[in-house]
Amino acid sequence: MNILNLPEIQNAVEKDIIIDLSQLDSESTRTPELHHKYLRIYTEIQIQYKSSESKYNSCRREKWEHYSGKGERPYPGKLLKTEIPNVLEGDEELIKCKDKMEYFKTILQYLEEVLKIINNRSFQINNAVKWQKFSQGEN
Repeated sequence: MNILNLPEIQNAVEKDIIIDLSQLDSESTRTPELHHKYLRIYTEIQIQYKSSESKYNSCRREKWEHYSGKGERPYPGKLLKTEIPNVLEGDEELIKCKDKMEYFKTILQYLEEVLKIINNRSFQINNAVKWQKFSQGEN
């Protein structure tokens, strides 16, 4: 399985999160399977996030050296030290690196919530069983 973008993950969660009330026994045994599935995706995204974070930090350092005149290809103009942070914030390449890193961070936050929901499935299934017993007049 290679689900690594947010819309695909959201579509998979939308299907997987539904509890079939007529199949509570099989739903109960499906919980560890779902947990494993989304933990694996979480781990893959976390690796990509760390990689994008490293790339962003490296790119930021290169851009800082460039704009401060200390890099291999120094910036042709003269910038004051106080101007460099503003120039870095507007650098297109740096913005792309940061956006990619933030995208993975957003997916990780989403997956953390999904894992919480999956961890609570057993309580939801237990409550559904109790409700079915109550509605059928059983104690």
